[in-house]
Amino acid sequence: MRRVAYAGGSFLTGDRIADALLDYAATLARAGQADRVSIPALGTDDEILAFDLVVGPASQLISEPIEFAGEELDDDALITELERRGRLARAGRLDEPTRQDPEE
Repeated sequence: MRRVAYAGGSFLTGDRIADALLDYAATLARAGQADRVSIPALGTDDEILAFDLVVGPASQLISEPIEFAGEELDDDALITELERRGRLARAGRLDEPTRQDPEE
């Protein structure tokens, strides 16, 4: 697990989620763009909460590893989505609508 510090606060999330968030924030900073993302994190009673963040060129995120005895938070769909948005940001096309599931 990792503690991510953002805007004077912090939250705990899984290693892969934190890495994907920082990679996405760096991509947005290089592209001069900003985006809103929702990140799963552990609350004070170990409940899973959603933290909404705006990340972009002025974002200052710090991630540090922590000891945690519980189950690691992971979210493959979120990580895939952050990677997809990162590709769009690099291409200057972040404003494109989110891809829809063909079965919907």
